Amino acid sequence: MNKKTLIILAGIFCVLLLIAFFPALSGRFKPQGGKAVLNAEVDFSPFTSQSVESFSIKKGGEEKKFNKKDNVWQVDGYEASQTEVQDFFGQLGKIKAEFLVSKNSGNHKSYGLDEANGILLTLSQKGQTTSFLIGNSASSGFYAKKHNSGNAYIMSGGFISTELSQDVSAWRNKTVLDIAKDQFQKAELIAGGKTVTAAKNQDGKLEAEASGKKQVLEQAVSDKILMAINPLVADGFLNNDEITEFQKAANKNVIRLTSGAGQPIELQLIKKGGDWWGQVSGRDAYYKFSDSKFAELLSLGK
Repeated sequence: MNKKTLIILAGIFCVLLLIAFFPALSGRFKPQGGKAVLNAEVDFSPFTSQSVESFSIKKGGEEKKFNKKDNVWQVDGYEASQTEVQDFFGQLGKIKAEFLVSKNSGNHKSYGLDEANGILLTLSQKGQTTSFLIGNSASSGFYAKKHNSGNAYIMSGGFISTELSQDVSAWRNKTVLDIAKDQFQKAELIAGGKTVTAAKNQDGKLEAEASGKKQVLEQAVSDKILMAINPLVADGFLNNDEITEFQKAANKNVIRLTSGAGQPIELQLIKKGGDWWGQVSGRDAYYKFSDSKFAELLSLGK
């Protein structure tokens, strides 16, 4: 048998092998008929912001814990952004198992589904706790599996890796206050021993007063002041060292805001580099604001 004949026979043999194994391979790596896997172990659809009582996100030695207090989501003891949590569950509900990629736990590390590299998402509702490992990105989504299961899936319909990986501060509620335009009554600025007020007059326009002198503010200035507090959203939070420094700082600026509903809200501020550091009286949170956040309000004192 010559060399040419051997090459032809080898080629035929390879083709026959592909024909024999293709159905099994296609069934393993692609759902039959192009449809999503039925009865997949990874199913996020039962979990909603309303039904889940608590959940946690763990990667390596870091863990974020979420729970409800008076039906308000908390994260590690801080009030969470309700919008952030609701958006997360909204995204989670859109994700479906596309197809099964492996039943062999030996392959999990290559998908990022091992304990060292995966993100462990644990959800509790109705007395039941369910955990999933979230792995690497895939061509059409990401890899995931139920904790302690050998079945690994590709999930499609959305991505949650960014939300799962972000730190606690990104989940916290950054809305410091939210005074509707029609509810706003007065702003008082106390800085350097000087007090300036901006209050609505009988015509509904903002009128500034300092040292006994009054001036109706231009509409553009009024709009910028009202936009800054409707809502007032912080850019971040102070760390423990910064909180200590803020607490020790003297001669803080004070902005006191009065609305048609409730008691005045007092915000204490100090300038630090390109930021403002602040705290609302009576609250435990300490915030960071961009330099431009209070530009119009603070300009009243000049």
